[in-house]
Amino acid sequence: MKIALLGFSGSGKSTLSAKLGSFYKIPVFYFDQIQFNSGWTVTSKEEKLQKTKEFMDNYDQWIMDGNYANYYLERRVEEADKIIILIFNRFNCLYRIFKRYKQYKNKTRPSMAPGRNEKIDWEFIQWILWKGRTREDKKRYNEIKSKYPQKVVFIKNQKQLNKLEADIFYNKLWSTS
Repeated sequence: MKIALLGFSGSGKSTLSAKLGSFYKIPVFYFDQIQFNSGWTVTSKEEKLQKTKEFMDNYDQWIMDGNYANYYLERRVEEADKIIILIFNRFNCLYRIFKRYKQYKNKTRPSMAPGRNEKIDWEFIQWILWKGRTREDKKRYNEIKSKYPQKVVFIKNQKQLNKLEADIFYNKLWSTS
C-alpha cells in the first residue's frame, strides 16, 4: 500500500498519516521533518530531494505526508495506491493549529524533526489563512483528482474524515490482503 496525503496546513495530514502508518504497519515520511532543521532553519533543496528519493526508492509500501510539490510530487501521486487530499476550510485549520499548539507547546510533535518546538507566529497564521492556500494549490489538487479519479479522496470536513477513518479502520475499505 502506498498513500500520498496532501492538503492544507492544519487539516490533519500528519495525524492521519500516523494512524494509517500504525494501522498498515508501513513507514511514514513526513515532509515537515525534512523541511526544517533544528531551530527552524531550512534544509537545502538538494538534501530534501535526496531524502525524498531515498525513501521512495527504499520502501515498497509507504505513506508520504505533505505537499511539497517540488519534491517528486508527480512520482508520489503516480505510485500511490490512494491519494487523500484534506481541504478543510481556513478557519477550521486555524482552530486545529491552535489546538495542536496547546498540546505540543514547548515540545516537538512526532511529525517534526527534533529541536523544532511547536510554535505559532503571525507568519504562520498568515500561511494558514491565506498564503498556504493559493489558486495554484487548489488547481494542483483538482488536476490530481482529474488525472487519478479512481484513487483520489477529497476530505472537506471532520465528518468526512471520521467516515473515511471508520471505513478504513473498521470496515477494511482499503484492505491490503
